[in-house]
Amino acid sequence: SEVSIKEPITYKKGKRKVLLVDCGVNGTVSIDGVEYNVEGIGHHEHSWSTGVLKYTIKGWDWCHMTLDNGWNVYYSNYYLTRQITPTKTVNFNPLATVIITTDNGNTFTKLEDVSIDITKSDKLFLLLKIPVVTNVTAEAKLLTQFLLKTYDVQINMNIDTENTYEHTWKLPSYVGMKIGRNTVTGKISWSDEDGVHNVDVKGIGTIWNMRH
Repeated sequence: SEVSIKEPITYKKGKRKVLLVDCGVNGTVSIDGVEYNVEGIGHHEHSWSTGVLKYTIKGWDWCHMTLDNGWNVYYSNYYLTRQITPTKTVNFNPLATVIITTDNGNTFTKLEDVSIDITKSDKLFLLLKIPVVTNVTAEAKLLTQFLLKTYDVQINMNIDTENTYEHTWKLPSYVGMKIGRNTVTGKISWSDEDGVHNVDVKGIGTIWNMRH
């Protein structure tokens, strides 16, 4: 198989530096002696932070979605407390970010005011619960993104996790992971001198959830 890497996208979130890399993948897969040609898209994500912050994180949700119109949406959230309830609505998420890129990454929009509604989770072990259905709403943050706020950029999307691999590390750590494919539906809207614009959100992507 071959992997082609595009120019990476980097940004800062608090004291963390985050790198987003899109990649194209093509090659062959052999199943029961039959060889198939495959081609698709993916992403590589990495972040750097101080050791103190790293050890305070109790879980995260990372998601990269490619829409039918060619746009890309990245969603990430970090948790500083253990997440033990199967459903949860949180309107204040200071470590959450939604990024929208168009034109092969030439247009970059970061939204920092993120509301998250986890409506369904899978129980991996005891108190380890991983979300499988999540609604995310994001817009510009008034205090730090006041210029972007004037365009009233908003995204509302439903993320459904499917076809995943899961693993649990029990004693002594009790860590759960689910990684795989997801689908996304919803809407992006904004306003400018030409009026109000609405774009349907529909696509597929990859998702990685961790819980400690």
